[in-house]
Amino acid sequence: RLAAVALPPPDDAEMARRLRLVADFVRSHTFGRPPRDPTKAPPWFSFEPNVIGKPTMWSNPESNVTGGMGAPDIAYGAGYFKLNPGEGLEITGRMPEKCVFANVVLWNRYLQSLDFTQRTISLNRKQMKLGPSGEYRIIVSAQRPSSSSSSSS
Repeated sequence: RLAAVALPPPDDAEMARRLRLVADFVRSHTFGRPPRDPTKAPPWFSFEPNVIGKPTMWSNPESNVTGGMGAPDIAYGAGYFKLNPGEGLEITGRMPEKCVFANVVLWNRYLQSLDFTQRTISLNRKQMKLGPSGEYRIIVSAQRPSSSSSSSS
C-alpha cells in the first residue's frame, strides 16, 4: 500500500514553465498545426464518412510508416462521422478474446475529445455491454436512442 506524499506547491518559475508547456501543446495541436495532406492518412483511417478504417497495428513506429503517433502494441481504426439531425451511426464489432483494453473515443480534428461534461464521448471495454462472444453495438447520435435494444450509447 502506498502512502500519499504531500508535495510542496511549485514556485513561480516552475509554474511559468508548466504553463508554457501547456500553451505550446495547445498551440501545436490547434491553430499552430499545419494543414495535413488528406491523401496521406494512415491506412487505418477511412475518408468515407461514417466508416471506420480497418484496425491496424503500428508496423514501424520509429520510422512512422503508418503515418501517425501512438503505441506500437495498439491497433487503431478511425474515420469521421457526418450525421444529419435525427440520424445515428451504429458501430458494431467483436472484441478480440485476448484484448485487455479497448476503447472508442470521439475526437475532433484537432485530436481533442468532445465535451464529456454534457454526454458520453468514450467507452472502454469494461463500460461496454458485451455479448456472449464479445460482440458490441455502439450508437453515435446527438440524441440518446429511444430503442432499449442498444448495448451502449
